[in-house]
Amino acid sequence: MGLFRRRKSDKSLSPPPRDLITDPAQIMGLLQRLQQKRAPLKVRAGDLNDEFSSMLLHISEAKGRMALDQLYPIDGDSRIEIGSSLLANGKLEGVDTRFGVIVERVFQHEGNRIYQAELPEVLHYLQRRAAFRAVVPPEVPLAASRMQDINGAQLRAQLVDVSSSGIGAMITSGIPVPVGEYLVCELNLPGGRLSAEVQVRASNRVLGNRRIGALFKGLSDRQRDYLDKVVAHFQRVSLRRRSGQ
Repeated sequence: MGLFRRRKSDKSLSPPPRDLITDPAQIMGLLQRLQQKRAPLKVRAGDLNDEFSSMLLHISEAKGRMALDQLYPIDGDSRIEIGSSLLANGKLEGVDTRFGVIVERVFQHEGNRIYQAELPEVLHYLQRRAAFRAVVPPEVPLAASRMQDINGAQLRAQLVDVSSSGIGAMITSGIPVPVGEYLVCELNLPGGRLSAEVQVRASNRVLGNRRIGALFKGLSDRQRDYLDKVVAHFQRVSLRRRSGQ
């Protein structure tokens, strides 16, 4: 039996449907994190093939507006005017993030041209797994994991798949676990126990339960080696079943 203890969460984030975010609160939360981290953006304008650099300077939830910094190289500025479409790409904690806007205002600030636009209605949050995940074979019974939040509330979860980059689990307690949540985990796996922190990257309802996908944070090389051995063991068990052995 493993232990999951809730550490912190970004409550502005909710489950992204197929990496396409349309909920305004989710979009706002992701854009705010891009701004706070001063994440560099690669920007394309309209049908132009050139790519420019920029970043988010300001976001106003009340006004539903955002401001992008001057494009670099600066010759890109001469091509941008009111009504121009901009497609911005950036990385948020290693996850590709993409959105498009229409410039509605261009103004000067401290010698730079700034582009104002309405907040995007759609944002692509392109999650990718960094490693192969092995499904837990039915021949390897694992006791249900327990999750515990900072208030001591208990959640039950069953491990579904695992890799050196993350886990999938089915939560049967009915308590929602939002995207952005950090969990401190103790997992009982074949051959030993793993203590680690994960961040929830997907959370969806499945037949009355909640299926989550989470990425490990700050694993040591030794922990990753151990997880690679667990994955290999699960694969061997599954192969033996398929071959009828």
